[in-house]
Amino acid sequence: MVDDERSIRMRGLAKVDRTAGAMELIERDRPTPAEDEALVEVEYAGLCGSDAGIYEFESAFERMELPNVIGHEYCGTVVETGDGVTEFATGDRVVERPIRGCGECYQCRIGESNVCQNSVITGVDHDGAYERYIAVPEDALHPVPDDVKSKHAAVVEPTSIAARAVIENSDVAPAIACSSRAPARSGC
Repeated sequence: MVDDERSIRMRGLAKVDRTAGAMELIERDRPTPAEDEALVEVEYAGLCGSDAGIYEFESAFERMELPNVIGHEYCGTVVETGDGVTEFATGDRVVERPIRGCGECYQCRIGESNVCQNSVITGVDHDGAYERYIAVPEDALHPVPDDVKSKHAAVVEPTSIAARAVIENSDVAPAIACSSRAPARSGC
């Protein structure tokens, strides 16, 4: 990547203060990936219920340092990698696991890092995907198969949450047809 591309300024949709609504497009520098990170150019980003919660500034988001670019459901393409990245290369399409556990607490030790009390969440604890580029730790990325459209891959995170809930918390078997109607939003 040439130096001109490294100095790109971009705009991101950010929560700018602690009142309901307070969202603005703000200027950010293009991130430089750390040794264990990939720089992803965002192609599609979904709107999650937690993004609406951030917009309203519900109490669950009081820990946010503002301004902060929101968004964690997305698909993009790797455009640069840190020197320590081995599983992904420029041109790979990816999605992110946006909730990363601490690895130390009880929940993480029993394999339930998704409910870690010390988790780091993209779009909450650091800038998210409602901007052109995002730097992401390699271990939080997942490859997107060539036959999956990017606009569909962008919502794999909420889809996987719903699928896991059905599989683990119901008596639904693969041969059983079912229907779901959800009046409430889903989210982190």
